[in-house]
Amino acid sequence: MGTLARFVTKRYKLVLLISLVVFILSVFEAANIEMKTEIKDIMPEDNPQVQGYIELDELFAGGSSIIITIEGDDKEWMIQCAEDYVAEVRSNNELMEQLKTITFTLDEEFIREWGLILQKA
Repeated sequence: MGTLARFVTKRYKLVLLISLVVFILSVFEAANIEMKTEIKDIMPEDNPQVQGYIELDELFAGGSSIIITIEGDDKEWMIQCAEDYVAEVRSNNELMEQLKTITFTLDEEFIREWGLILQKA
């Protein structure tokens, strides 16, 4: 029998106690484990490529967008419906905590500057 095996069989209570203490400490420390999935969180901020990525991320609101369209025959009704919807969303504080911006109309300047990037190849 090897030296380690002899030690474990002779002092199994000590080995069990040490194992239990290490397990309990690891359970408490597991709460401090942090998982970062954003590229900007794990890359150095002074890197020019990371700075460019952060600028694009902020400009395009993280790349996540929801587009809501309103269809109908009556243009005035559709405009009123859109205005009411935006007002309702803006009045909901819990929802607004999750949103960066609400764009109610099409920004023509934005389309002129970035339109080709948004087109499919």
